[in-house]
Amino acid sequence: IQLGAGTYIVTVTDYNGCQVSDEVEIVQYEEIKIENAVVTDVTCAGFKDGKITNTVSGGNGNFTYKWEVKDGNSWKDIQGAVTSDINLENVDGNKTYRLTVTDGNNCEATAEYYIKEPQALTYKVSHIDVKSCDPNANEGVIMVEVKYGTPPYMITLDGAEPVTTTGYYRFENVAVGKRSINIVDANGCSSFVDANGNILPNPISVEIKKYDDMSLDITEYVMDDSEGGLGSVKFNLSGGVIDQHTQSKYEIVLSSDNVPGFDTRVVSGIVSGVTSTVEYSEQKCKATWVTDHLEVEFTDLDAGQYMINVRDLNALHSTCVAAESFEFDKLRIVSSMTKSPFCKGMKNGEITISVDGN
Repeated sequence: IQLGAGTYIVTVTDYNGCQVSDEVEIVQYEEIKIENAVVTDVTCAGFKDGKITNTVSGGNGNFTYKWEVKDGNSWKDIQGAVTSDINLENVDGNKTYRLTVTDGNNCEATAEYYIKEPQALTYKVSHIDVKSCDPNANEGVIMVEVKYGTPPYMITLDGAEPVTTTGYYRFENVAVGKRSINIVDANGCSSFVDANGNILPNPISVEIKKYDDMSLDITEYVMDDSEGGLGSVKFNLSGGVIDQHTQSKYEIVLSSDNVPGFDTRVVSGIVSGVTSTVEYSEQKCKATWVTDHLEVEFTDLDAGQYMINVRDLNALHSTCVAAESFEFDKLRIVSSMTKSPFCKGMKNGEITISVDGN
């Protein structure tokens, strides 16, 4: 007889009509319940520290437990994990797990859980070198961008107090030299990969450099005509701050305080690395890139004293300059001496002159 839960009276009667009765209770056990689940996600990409804890109630006791992991549309045993306990530990993330609880009456209950795993951390670090003519300037910049993992992130520069960011931080006033950056996320993860899965270093080494000082070297200044007006000066120019186009940019000023009628010549925006000769006709100037420096020439100069001032247009400070002066005079004969031939018709006479000017 199939009976449900309840209290029943059982009466037994023999052949002689004798009877005996007894009260029998059929107990209905409560449904097995898997409760109070706590799912702990994997802390760092690639770790196996996922965890699930539960409590079980109902049934008739004598529970057995079985854990499985979902593989496509089927369930498989979990390799390398303790699976015979109510709790599950040390498992991968981004996977679904199933717990089956069976009591002594072979009654079952199941529950499914999903353990997450953060995406692998990655970062991008860039920097700006010191754009100053001061060798002690602390004007470098380091920019750090962090993605994935578990924000916020803590970034440390040279062991100082860490700063906290949700993804981007800009360190300013960084000194020249090799700097060290360390990054961890909110879970303490510190392993990073690039877009191809290659491991990135952490701590990260960044070198802040100071650009070469400008160099101004006059190579030639000459007055071609004793009447004046045809003087020229040549000089080499190199160094200075390099911009994002890997070029230095200069402003050159040629001036004079003692040449009557001379208008200061200003050539702004001369850049390094230009392979052809660039003419600045109004300033009577031309510039040519030669291997590792600019060769600059000013022409049509009267006799007198001149000053060349060069300013680095890429530098942070207007004080990043170089200067040289030069002077040339008109060619003139300052003395002469003659010596007559020894005899008539001979060609051994001499004239000796002394000349100054350029």
